Amino acid sequence: MYQSVAEIVEWVKSQSHDYKSEIAEIYQNKQKLDNGTLTLQEHVKAMVYAQLSNNRPWQKIESSMAEIDKIFCDFDIDMLKAKSSEEILAEIFDIKCGNRKIQIQIKNLHSNIETLQKIDADVAGGINCYFTKTPLAKVIKDLSEGKYKLKGMGVALVCEYIKGIGIDVIKPDVHLRRILGRLGYSKKENASVGEALEISQSISESLGLSLRELDTILWQYCTDGKFNICGNAPKCGKCPVVDCPSRQ
Repeated sequence: MYQSVAEIVEWVKSQSHDYKSEIAEIYQNKQKLDNGTLTLQEHVKAMVYAQLSNNRPWQKIESSMAEIDKIFCDFDIDMLKAKSSEEILAEIFDIKCGNRKIQIQIKNLHSNIETLQKIDADVAGGINCYFTKTPLAKVIKDLSEGKYKLKGMGVALVCEYIKGIGIDVIKPDVHLRRILGRLGYSKKENASVGEALEISQSISESLGLSLRELDTILWQYCTDGKFNICGNAPKCGKCPVVDCPSRQ
């Protein structure tokens, strides 16, 4: 049923590219999450990096992580809450790691940290228990629009955050939604966010891949700075999917 995605997966693997090493930290965080040792500091780090990924190439963020960690006080919560939004913004702009929503993100940083602290205080067993015991759909709704709304974060960025702490989920961003549309899995040019989550779950089960792996493979296949085969300007001549309904 998902032969096109299977062909992409095999092509990425054939490039001798160790995509699993790039999500090793996610698997480490999953172990910590499951045994209750993932710190609030690590939650804040995952949330911040999810926000920084918003609508921009990842390559510069990836190469600047040591500087970013320093700007965010190595995610020490007390130090970070004491640092002004203006200072953080200036330093992020200085290393060219901003995005179109960076001002809103940094303005709401202290408030979002307090929301994570509230989850930790509200839930028996703390924040890790909230994520391991609460159904995924409720977590996404709570954080994107509900009880624990993280300001400046919609479904895609919430998914990126919780994927970063080890939850098995895919980020329904523009790359994923577009390629699902191009491959004909949605009737729309770009699959909706809801469709992307549902279709990806079905693909994951069909191919025996975790959603984390599927997310990494498809994102790298599409994005600039990685394989960039099915990006803004698709390189159909290099694509292994012979029967793609959108082939140019």
